[in-house]
Amino acid sequence: MSPDIVFVLADDLDLRSTDHLPRLRSQVAEPGATFSEALVSLSICCPSRATMLTGKYAHNTGVLRNEAPNGGWEAFHRKDEASTLGVAAQAAGYRTGLFGKYLNGYPGGDPTFVPPGWTTWAAGADHFIYRQYGYTLNEDGRTVHYGHQPEDYLTDVISAKVQAFLKASTEPALAWVAPTAPHNPQIPAVRHLQQFADLPFPRTPNYDEEDVTDKGPEVRIRNLLSPRDQRDLAGRWRRRLASMLAVEDLIQGIIDTQTARGRLDQTWLVFTSDNGYHLGEHRLTRGKETEFEEDLRVPLYVRGPGVKAGSTIDAMVLNTDIAPTLAAMAGATLPDADGRSWLPWLTGAAPTSWRDAVLIERWHEPEQEDEGGRAERPVLNAYQGIRTHRWKYVEMEDGFRELFDLENDPWEMQNALDAHPDVVATLAERLGRLKNCAGQACRDAEDR
Repeated sequence: MSPDIVFVLADDLDLRSTDHLPRLRSQVAEPGATFSEALVSLSICCPSRATMLTGKYAHNTGVLRNEAPNGGWEAFHRKDEASTLGVAAQAAGYRTGLFGKYLNGYPGGDPTFVPPGWTTWAAGADHFIYRQYGYTLNEDGRTVHYGHQPEDYLTDVISAKVQAFLKASTEPALAWVAPTAPHNPQIPAVRHLQQFADLPFPRTPNYDEEDVTDKGPEVRIRNLLSPRDQRDLAGRWRRRLASMLAVEDLIQGIIDTQTARGRLDQTWLVFTSDNGYHLGEHRLTRGKETEFEEDLRVPLYVRGPGVKAGSTIDAMVLNTDIAPTLAAMAGATLPDADGRSWLPWLTGAAPTSWRDAVLIERWHEPEQEDEGGRAERPVLNAYQGIRTHRWKYVEMEDGFRELFDLENDPWEMQNALDAHPDVVATLAERLGRLKNCAGQACRDAEDR
């Protein structure tokens, strides 16, 4: 029988936090592989998840924001929902299931709607899933409400459902498992409330950066963090970590279930996050969406058949690669994907050609009207940029540009735009080819 595939997707988990989650590493990374340069192109939930489901950059899915009209589930439903990884895996003979968070804005006006491609469906049908209690799930077209008892904790409910799905599978199974931890308001399970309470909050060199005069306008307007800001950030960081402990329990339940079924050696288990997250870096209090490494880099751990235990792979991989890779594991294809499968890197057949650059981008929220009916421009400064192993070059909508030398300045403290005109010219040309690319043109522009 073909291998089972379990994809576990955390919500807003920054790479740095995994240093304090050793069980996560021992469950997936140590018996498998770590991708040391895993990135997302657009660091915000719905666009990144749409990319992961299709293998397409956000400018090709049309999901540019979390909200309609130029984002959210409605934009995805209009264009790409009938051609996702789930549809491809079903066509390849897989029993498919999605558990937890789907896309922001889902389910629109019909809380019983189940998208094509999913044999089993247990997705959040309201925004209360972020609070872990008092939420509603759409369970195969039937709405089920969960209360506020410890057993209603969302991550635990998802865990039980995934295990039941795997146990009932006589065909190969693909499970898309999407808890909402550690997303705001970062509520841990009762059993984990006191975990990390005394853990010191680490401060990186770019935390509360002293001189931001060379940064973009959104950073330049920031004041230094106040004592209240810093207390809030430390508390949030500890709660985020504590909320992830139930995700470790979920992963352990999957491993135990597959072991009992005699299927663990025939199971691909993939763990990642939809985006990174900043907590005080460059004076930015909390959030995502920026061009900085804290928001773009994500953990990516994989264990499965033939993967060398404890290996590290430094190939640059992107969220556009998730759907093509999982499809390859299932023996399926996604012909319109912009990304590519990194499965060969895991099975000892590293490709002769691979990317050394990716597109990074951010788009505006829809314009809002003020009380007088005048259109207000969003605060966000839209940008597109290119990130290589060494360099990051960004062009913002207002004309401001940045260049960071990630090799010599990994904390992005110094905008090196004026010091490297030749590098800027080269990267600007490559960015021009990436901005509106699709399919093979994206892969050609990403490669050396």
